[in-house]
Amino acid sequence: EELTHTAYCNGCYHQKVAPAMEIYLETMQRAEGLYVFEKATRHVPLIMRSKHKMSVENCVDRKETILRLAFWAAEQAFNAVTGIEVVCEKVRLNGYQTSKWSATGYASKIDVLGIESK
Repeated sequence: EELTHTAYCNGCYHQKVAPAMEIYLETMQRAEGLYVFEKATRHVPLIMRSKHKMSVENCVDRKETILRLAFWAAEQAFNAVTGIEVVCEKVRLNGYQTSKWSATGYASKIDVLGIESK
């Protein structure tokens, strides 16, 4: 709630916004380095998988859709997203065509050494 304002004084910015932005950027950097496995991938060296399926809807493109799943997994201290199913839906608006992307997947911890040795 504190981060929803449009303008901040200098003190409030350095006290509330700057630390939150730093955490966000660090999580985004970890998310970009996460391993991503689609549902069709076989032989994933899985250590642990979350019981809760994550889902993302109404994204602009495939890359953003997968990055959102990875961001949520990085927030929960996982190092991979497994079982990803990505769906693209074409939307037509008065002669203009665009796409809506959605995806589901599980935040997971995998054996990184098992992947790098292959």
